[in-house]
Amino acid sequence: MKRNSSKSFFIVLIILIAISSCTSLRAVHDFSSASSKGLSQFEEIPNSFTKHCLERCVLESIRTFEIKRAPDCDCETYRKADSVTMLIYHSIHGYFDGLSDLSDNDLTKYKLDALNTSITAGTFGDIKIDTQQVNAYSVVSHILLNAVAGNYRKKKIKKYVEDANQPIQLLLNKFQFILQKNLEGELDFRKEKLYAFYRELLLNPALNDYEKEKAATDYYQGLSAIKAQQQRIDIFAQSLQSIADGHQKIYDNRNKMSAKELRDSLVIYQSAISNSISQFNKLKN
Repeated sequence: MKRNSSKSFFIVLIILIAISSCTSLRAVHDFSSASSKGLSQFEEIPNSFTKHCLERCVLESIRTFEIKRAPDCDCETYRKADSVTMLIYHSIHGYFDGLSDLSDNDLTKYKLDALNTSITAGTFGDIKIDTQQVNAYSVVSHILLNAVAGNYRKKKIKKYVEDANQPIQLLLNKFQFILQKNLEGELDFRKEKLYAFYRELLLNPALNDYEKEKAATDYYQGLSAIKAQQQRIDIFAQSLQSIADGHQKIYDNRNKMSAKELRDSLVIYQSAISNSISQFNKLKN
C-alpha cells in the first residue's frame, strides 16, 4: 500500500512539474507570437528612405516646372539605408519566430533565407551602423542558425534567451532609432519642403482665389497624411519597446521560469503589444 502511495505521489509530482513547465513555456510562446505579429506591421508602414528620396526629387521637379520622362533622382544611398533596415528587421523578426517555435517545441517552419546577407559598419544615407551593431546582428544570426540546426533543441530554452538578450536589445534599440530619428526625420524634412512649396505657390499673384483655396487644401491634406504616417511609426516604435522590455523580463527570470511569474509579467507586455497593433490598424483608414 505504501509502495503504491509513494508511486502515485511521484507520478503526480512529475505531472505537476510538467504542467508547470508547459505553462511557463506557453507564456513565452504567447509573448513571442505576439511580438512576431507586432513586428510584422513594419511591412505595412508605407514609408521608406528610397520613397522619401524620390518624393523629394519629384517635388523639386514640380517646383521648377521640369517635365522629364522619368525623375532623375540619385537615391542609391537611400536604397542602402532601406536594405540595412530590412536586414535588422528580419534578424529581430526571425529571432522571435524562433523563440515562439522553440517554446512550442517546433522549429520546422522557420526559414533563414533573409539572413544570408551580412551587414557592415558604415554610413548608409541617414543610417549609421557601428561595429557593436554589426556584431549584434552576427550573434543573432548565429543563434538562429544553431537553433534551426538542432543545437538548441536539447538544451533549456533559457540558453537561447541568455545568448540573445544583449544583441537583441541592441538591435531593437537601433531599429527604434532608425524609425523615430532617421525615418521620421525624413518626414519632418518633407513637411518643411511641402510648406515652402505651397507658401511659394500662394505668393504667385497670377493665382485666383479658387486656385489659392485649392492649393491650401492640398497642403493641409498632404500635411495630415505625413502626420498620420509619423503616428504609425511612433505606435510601432512603442511596440518595439514593449517587445524589448518583455524579452528582458524573460531574460531576468531565465533561472526561475515559474509559470505564475512569467504569465503575470509577460501578459502586461503582450497586452501592450496587442494594444499597439490595434492603434496601428486604426490609422490605416
